[in-house]
Amino acid sequence: MSGHRALIIADEERFDALEVEWRSLWQEATLVGPVFASFEWYRCWWRHFGGGKKSLFVIVVRDGDRLVAIAPLMLENLRMRGMPVRTVRFIENGNSLHNDFILASGSRRTILDTILDCLLEHRDQWDVIEFKNIPDDSENAQLLRELAEQRGITCGVKPALDSPFININCDWDAFYATCTARTRKTHRNLLNTIGKTGEHRLVRIATLKEYEAHRAALLEVAANSWTARVGDSLATPRNNAFFDDLACVAAEEGWLDIWLLMLNERLVAFEYHLQCNGRNHALRASFHEEFGHLSPGAVLDLLVMKELFGEHPTISEYDLGGSFDSYKKKWTPALRRHKMVHMFKPAPYPRLLHGIEYGVVPVLKRARAAFTRMRGGGGAP
Repeated sequence: MSGHRALIIADEERFDALEVEWRSLWQEATLVGPVFASFEWYRCWWRHFGGGKKSLFVIVVRDGDRLVAIAPLMLENLRMRGMPVRTVRFIENGNSLHNDFILASGSRRTILDTILDCLLEHRDQWDVIEFKNIPDDSENAQLLRELAEQRGITCGVKPALDSPFININCDWDAFYATCTARTRKTHRNLLNTIGKTGEHRLVRIATLKEYEAHRAALLEVAANSWTARVGDSLATPRNNAFFDDLACVAAEEGWLDIWLLMLNERLVAFEYHLQCNGRNHALRASFHEEFGHLSPGAVLDLLVMKELFGEHPTISEYDLGGSFDSYKKKWTPALRRHKMVHMFKPAPYPRLLHGIEYGVVPVLKRARAAFTRMRGGGGAP
């Protein structure tokens, strides 16, 4: 019989007490986005986005006294297609680029079995389990579904985030030669245009002192960017507090990597990155709309890319983060696919939710797509 046993961590004091063991397991595990599975990331996230309708539901698995797995989960009351639902889900939001379980090497099936058993033992607390943005190459999404269905749990799996990345396995000149002639010409034009406006330079922030010196300018750019118009800039109170705290934590751990584009000694664009375990993760980017005609975001993107390639082989991957936007496709065709895994409790109401999400909704989407095609094909010239 397996010696694995699961325990739920539901309060912050016991969560904090996991720090040393969590760090040790995280360093042992092989992860796609390791910084997002660190204790420091989750602790910072919970300080600013936890509470309210969210409560900790972290599952830890031990083999004897040894910690072999952490499922960084929370309980949250949400709505699914307008219907109220009690969920178990990863501790995450749009700032979290990848989510997964933190597992010791070996015994993956046994460990995930133990986690699922624990979830079922506490099924009185949830209607639906939602595992969002599990990277395909972690293999956990498929195995979880197999194990759940063996227990008679109805599951649904759908595509989630497609996140572009670049393998940094050569020098800049070799990589840049793979870009199209049109892309390189566009870059030359951008550099020429901004060069005619004044002197521009790249500044890199890696320490808390450097961050504090530029913090006001960063917020000023964020407040005057397109991200402010959609209500999700670094200047919003909650984001500001989170990224401030994250900068402190990341600077202490040696992860902070913020890039600034200065034009005539004024900040016009920035990129907020974290660099950890050989991977550089782009979290946020903004440019001041006053300088939009100079495409400062694209200029900064080019300059940062060149600098990161200069750090090969210290950096092995540049994670461009978020969705596969058109400007990112100019840099790389490679993307990391993710899955959304839903598990529905064996009860009438969750079964109804499954029928809506994986039955009714796909049918309506196909009907709408067919109607759109018909209108496109039969419309007036």
